[in-house]
Amino acid sequence: MFTAKHTKLNLGVLVTALAAWGVLGSSGTALGDPPPAQQDLAEAQLDHVPGELLVNFVDEAPDAAIVLAAQLVVGAEELKAFPAIGVRLWGLDPGLSVEQGMQLLAGPAFAGLIEFAEPNYIVHALDFPNDPLLGDLWGLHNIGQTGGTLDADIDAPEAWDSQTGSSSVVVGIIDTGIDYTHEDLAANIWINPGEIPDNGIDDDGNGFIDDVMGWDFVNDDNNPMDDNDHGTHTSGTVGAVGDNGIGVVGVNWTVTLMPLKFLNAGGFGTNADAIDAILYAASFEDEFGNKIVRITNNSWGGGRKSNALKQAIESSGALFVAAAGNSGSSRKMYPAGYPLDNIISVAATDHNDELAGFSNYSDSWVDLGAPGVDVLSTTPGNTYSTFSGTSMAAPHVAGVAALVMAHDPALGILAVKDQIMAGVDLLPWLEGKTLTGGRLNALSALGEPPPPPDTTPPDAVTDLAVDGTATTFDSINLTWTATGDDGTIGTASLYDVRYLVNVPVTEGNWDGATQAQGEPLPQPSGAPETFTVTGLSGGTTYFLALKVADEVGNVSVLSNVVFETTLTPPPGSWAIQTVNASGDVGRYTSIALDGVDNPHISYHDETNGTLKYARWTGSAWDLQLVDDTESDVGNYTSIALDSSGNARIAYARGRSVSWLKYARWTGSVWAIETVDSQASGVGWDASLALDAAGNPHISHHRHWGQQALKYVRWDGSKWVKQTVEHGSSVGRWTSIALDGSGNAHISYSAGGLKYARWTGSSWDVQLVDSVSISATSLELDGAGNPHISYTTGFGAPKTLTYARWTGSAWDIQVVDDSAGFASSTSLELDASGNPHIAYLSGVYGDGDLTYARWTGSTWEIEVVDSVGDVGLYASVALDTAENPCISYYDATNGDLKFARKAGP
Repeated sequence: MFTAKHTKLNLGVLVTALAAWGVLGSSGTALGDPPPAQQDLAEAQLDHVPGELLVNFVDEAPDAAIVLAAQLVVGAEELKAFPAIGVRLWGLDPGLSVEQGMQLLAGPAFAGLIEFAEPNYIVHALDFPNDPLLGDLWGLHNIGQTGGTLDADIDAPEAWDSQTGSSSVVVGIIDTGIDYTHEDLAANIWINPGEIPDNGIDDDGNGFIDDVMGWDFVNDDNNPMDDNDHGTHTSGTVGAVGDNGIGVVGVNWTVTLMPLKFLNAGGFGTNADAIDAILYAASFEDEFGNKIVRITNNSWGGGRKSNALKQAIESSGALFVAAAGNSGSSRKMYPAGYPLDNIISVAATDHNDELAGFSNYSDSWVDLGAPGVDVLSTTPGNTYSTFSGTSMAAPHVAGVAALVMAHDPALGILAVKDQIMAGVDLLPWLEGKTLTGGRLNALSALGEPPPPPDTTPPDAVTDLAVDGTATTFDSINLTWTATGDDGTIGTASLYDVRYLVNVPVTEGNWDGATQAQGEPLPQPSGAPETFTVTGLSGGTTYFLALKVADEVGNVSVLSNVVFETTLTPPPGSWAIQTVNASGDVGRYTSIALDGVDNPHISYHDETNGTLKYARWTGSAWDLQLVDDTESDVGNYTSIALDSSGNARIAYARGRSVSWLKYARWTGSVWAIETVDSQASGVGWDASLALDAAGNPHISHHRHWGQQALKYVRWDGSKWVKQTVEHGSSVGRWTSIALDGSGNAHISYSAGGLKYARWTGSSWDVQLVDSVSISATSLELDGAGNPHISYTTGFGAPKTLTYARWTGSAWDIQVVDDSAGFASSTSLELDASGNPHIAYLSGVYGDGDLTYARWTGSTWEIEVVDSVGDVGLYASVALDTAENPCISYYDATNGDLKFARKAGP
């Protein structure tokens, strides 16, 4: 091949000859200024390999001198040839851009000689937006990032290669409203073209004044703002703005979302308001009488069968996508269960493509499944949360329906439904459970063929390194260079960083290595990457490595392995670890230590309303989901360990319709039972203790209805329940401990601080302090005397106070008069009976995690963590050396943290 790189001709002679041919001017430059390129140079702004052009000559066998002339003009070196199609890959002079090269070769000097010169575009099998939380959306694209099954998803990126949505498609969100100001939704919110904002006039004559962005049918006003989270969450799945560099992405990058609020802040609504919302959406038509709103998402149900609602749905002219319900049965739920052609009823699947345990099912009235477990989406106030339910599954289907309508606007709503139903991925777990026996697939619904298989994995990282200057007691900072999607080309989809203690990571032990949390999304090939592995133990040597995965799950081989030893905390210092940093976790936390001083923590995950559990294995945090069966599980939680070190947890659901539950780890699974399930707020501020036989004893508050302090214990065969005291706000703050005989002692609020002990036949109740309290914690010393820490007052700051029973009277001391908000005190006694207290000091919103201990003569107080607003909901335990260990909530970042004080 004759290339400039290998030319031995005298350049001056060649230039003279080419000038005579008219290819070059006498000065040796291209004739004239280059005109606009024949290519659309805007395309050159797409992702392409810098400094490379693909060139094709008109003649199949062009004159070598012409080829050389073209190369000289752009300073090109031929990198590769494709003889079968006559195309050459050229590397340009380093000083010349791709755009400049295209302009030169498109000039008159080469007119009729060069057919085209174009960038070497980086071709992706799938089209990905740049939304930073895309990697968490397993339902759209599952490469096992949440521990699920590869491709157990709706193939959204594959569909996006053909269609990303259209603003001409309007989806009515019939729900709790939408936060229409949300950073990831605002650009896709419907605006009524017939209404002039805030003029107090019904400009479009539809009976609704200033309905610029839909309507609130609960409050009968024009402000359909979401005051519950639910509607904003479903909206994000349908159509969070795509490729905007913010948050998540919806099934549609571009779509129009009409807010139709008929559910109130508690999530309840009426059929009448639902009908209003349906008919409101149906009232909008274009100039030809065609419906504007052709899809509505309806993640609600549970009411009785209603002919009026059924008629409204039937006459709406819209595809009515409905959640099948969360009772885990085949019992028909409405509106999903109405036998109407324009309804699609949706069950929920998980990241393994299995039917969710809570999901309703039926092969007669449930049409298909869609992702509905741990779905991340938008929530009010520019936040993002993970929810589960068929409510989360339905908007995936509504979103795909909108994609189909954008792809083929001429399709009727029933044809859209048919394409969705016919395009499902058939799954054995849904056979006999849904009408189609399958799970939603966006690409198939569009009628597009699957993309060609991608079997090329990313290249392995070979320059993984430790930034030793950043090593701390609990973290190690890593750096490396991004490889790519296919080898070193493009951008990969996922990093998986893992580590082992004192043992090098290998391919053989990779599966058993501990996964780090929060790895960054990969950057384009060649970009520098950095990541801090947190939650480590001080003075410990860790071996670390990583793998890289692409968008279809091809995984690189293991990187080079590095090691580092974390710093050893000096005596008296606090070593702080982040246990979980997944959004808003650690509110309501409780800690217990096992026989080798490893912490076990129960906590509430506010991000998705679940109860979770973390234990330290000796080298890493093992995180487990305990209960996600309903919303707001684990708002109040208390943990204890049995004699084998297995966790036992008492917890509540923080709703007016509530219950008290008890979970125990069997060694392999969590066994969960309902202790009390009255529709009256039972279980609030639950506190747990185990007797010598391992039987649970729980004190808790009954919040709604007839308020009371309640006590329940397991007698070996059944739950025995007692009411300790009735009255307004009685038991709002409660803590329990057991004496050597297994009798319960309880501190609680009741017009002040009270203390109750079970004598064996009755409750002996005492008023300890008449001031109002907002938190309490109780422990018994070796003689069985109670010690109580509590916060007093409702102003800011509060007072942390300590009371102990001397055997004849209560000795009360003020520990700290700058204590912070409620639920912020936890007490533990050492072997000498001296108290150790963790609490929040300072002003709520800017408080510190603080620790106080009685030395025998005075209170010694120190701030443990003060990064902004930490220590709210703290729990303390003492290890065998009597060093304090504290689990606590970092409100600044929404993290669950753990602090341990180093030995003397």
